Amino acid sequence: MFNIRRLVYLLCCFMFATSLYSMNLVRPYQILLRPPKQADSWLQLYGIGQFGFGDNAFGIDGNEVNPLQIYQCEQNALTMLNGFDSSTKIGQKRIRVDADDDCFRGQLTPCGSFDVDTALRFGARFFFDYHLSLALYLPYYKMKLKDVYWQDLTQNVAIQDARTQCYLTNCLAENVCDLGGLDITGWERGGVGDTTISLEWINDYPQQKELLHNVTINGRLGMTVPTGLKTDEDKILAFPFGNDGTIGVVFAIGLDLYLGNYVKAGLDVQLMHLFGNNRCRRIKTDVRQTDLLLLQKADAFKDFGLTQQFSFYFEVYNCLGGLSAEVAYQFYKRGQDILSISSNEFSTDIANTAISLRGFTTHDAFFILNYDFAQHMDECSRWSPYVSAFVDIPFNGKRSIVAKTAGVVLGLNF
Repeated sequence: MFNIRRLVYLLCCFMFATSLYSMNLVRPYQILLRPPKQADSWLQLYGIGQFGFGDNAFGIDGNEVNPLQIYQCEQNALTMLNGFDSSTKIGQKRIRVDADDDCFRGQLTPCGSFDVDTALRFGARFFFDYHLSLALYLPYYKMKLKDVYWQDLTQNVAIQDARTQCYLTNCLAENVCDLGGLDITGWERGGVGDTTISLEWINDYPQQKELLHNVTINGRLGMTVPTGLKTDEDKILAFPFGNDGTIGVVFAIGLDLYLGNYVKAGLDVQLMHLFGNNRCRRIKTDVRQTDLLLLQKADAFKDFGLTQQFSFYFEVYNCLGGLSAEVAYQFYKRGQDILSISSNEFSTDIANTAISLRGFTTHDAFFILNYDFAQHMDECSRWSPYVSAFVDIPFNGKRSIVAKTAGVVLGLNF
C-alpha cells in the first residue's frame, strides 16, 4: 500500500508540473480522457494536465498559418478607417492619410505565438442507483499572446505610401489604441473556465455471441455555467475561457462494443447548443475590413452556432494486468455565429461578414496509455488509483489555433 500511495503522490506532482507551458486547452468534458468507473465505486475524482511540444494554426482554407493569421494572412490598416463619419476622430484620420488601397499600401502581416502556461481540468463523478451519475467539471487556464510583430508591406514608391507610413503604419499600435482602444501588442490572462454539470446514464448489455461479448450504451445531458473569463474585446484574439458568458446545453450519446476479451471499439457523438447573449462587441463597419483591426464597438446580440464533437476510438485492454492502449480520432466543429446589432447606427449585414463569425473545425488523433491499479489493491481498500498518459496530435482544421500536446490523467475511485 505504501508504494502505491507514493506512486500516486509522484504522479500528482508530475501532472501539475507538466501542465506548465502547455499549448492546447483541455475541453471541460473530453470523453476520451475520462477514467472508467469501477464496479462498486460511489465517487470518482480526477485531474488532467497538458503540456505542448509544438504549436500550429490553420487558416480559412485549411493551410497551416501563424496563429495571428487564422482569419486573414494580412491585415488592412487603411480599410479599418472606413465606415466612419468624416467628423469623427477616425474619419479625420482617414482624411489626413488620404491614400488608396493598392493591395500593398496599409497592408500588414501579423505574427505572434500563444503560450498556455497552465491548462488543467478537475472532475468529480458521483454514482447513484439506476445506472445514473452526476459529474462536475471545472477547468483552469493561464495563457498569453507574445512576440507579436506587424510587418508593414507598404511600398516606398508614391507620396500616398509616405503618408500612410507617417500617419498610420509606422505607429500602428499607438494609432489603433488611440482611435479604438484596441491593444494589438499581446496580453496575459489567467482564470477558471466555464463549469459543466452533467447527468449520465450508462448500462451494459451482455451479448451471447462468439465475437461480440458486450454492448455499453451511455447518454449524457449537461449544462455549462458561465464562470469563465469572457472575450476581452480590447485585445486581439483574447479568446474566452468558455462560452463567452452564455449558458450551454450539452447532449451526447455513446456506444462501446466489446469484441472478444481484449478489444473494444466505440463511437461518441456530442452536441452543444449555446443560448445567445447581448454584449458590447467589436464589429465591422466596412466589408473590406480585416478581423484583427476593428475599431468600432457596439452592443450586439450573438446567436451562437451549434458545436459538434464526434469521437471514434479503438482500445486493447486487460493487457499485462490493468494496462490498456487506445487510439482515437476526434472531429470538432463550431458552427457560424450571427450578430444582431442593437441600434440602427451600424449595419448588421456588414457586421456579419466578419470571418471570425464563421466558426472553426479541428481534427485530432489521440494515443492513450492507461493503467488501472484496482487489481493490486486489497479487498478492504476504500480507494483505487488510475493513471493515464496521452498524446494529442492535431493534423487538420480551419480558422483554429491548435498544438501538439502530451499530458497525464490521475484519478481515484472510492
